[in-house]
Amino acid sequence: IKQLFTNPGRAIREFIAGKRVKHFKPISFVIVLATVYGLLYNYLHINPGVSFKDEKGRKIFEMVNHWIANHYALSTLLMLPIYSLATFLVFKKQGYNFIEHFVINSFLAGQRLVIHLAILPFWYLNNGSLTIKFVTTFVDILFFVWGFSSLFSGLGKFKSIFKSVLAYFLFFIILILSSSVIGIIIALVQNLFLKA
Repeated sequence: IKQLFTNPGRAIREFIAGKRVKHFKPISFVIVLATVYGLLYNYLHINPGVSFKDEKGRKIFEMVNHWIANHYALSTLLMLPIYSLATFLVFKKQGYNFIEHFVINSFLAGQRLVIHLAILPFWYLNNGSLTIKFVTTFVDILFFVWGFSSLFSGLGKFKSIFKSVLAYFLFFIILILSSSVIGIIIALVQNLFLKA
C-alpha cells in the first residue's frame, strides 16, 4: 500500500512486469477495501448530501444510492471496465492493452478507497455536507491524475496530467451514456411487463 502512495506508477509498472511478490492482487485489494467501506458507509448512515426539488428524481437517487451503498464492492468492480475503457482510449499509444488498464485502474481504485476510508470520519461528522462531497471528489480526481501522470511520466508532466484529466472526464461521459442506455432498457422492459 505504501508504494501506491509514494510512487504509484512504479508499483503498477512492477506488477504488470511480473514482479508481484510484494504487491497485493489488485482485484482482491479492491474487493476487500470496497466491502469495508460499504459496511462502514451503511453502519454510519452516511447522507450523500444531495437534494432534489423533484420528488421523483429524489426517489430515484435514493434508490440508486441505497443499492450502491448495499453493494459497494460490486458497484466499484462494475466501474472498473468503464474507467479502463476511458484510460485505454486516452493512453492507447502507451503500449498497455485493455486488461492491463483494468489492472492499473484496480490499483488506483484501491488507492482511492484507502483515501475514502480515511475521509469517512469527516463524512460522518459532516453528514449531508456538500463541502465534504466536493472535497472527496476533488481528492479522487487529484489521485487519479497523480496515479496516471506517475505511470506515464515519460509523456512529460503537462501532457500526462492533461491526458489524465481527459481520461477522468471521458469516464464520466461513458458512465452517463451507459447509465442512460441501461435506464432506457429497464424502462422499456418494465413497460412491456406492465402492458402484459
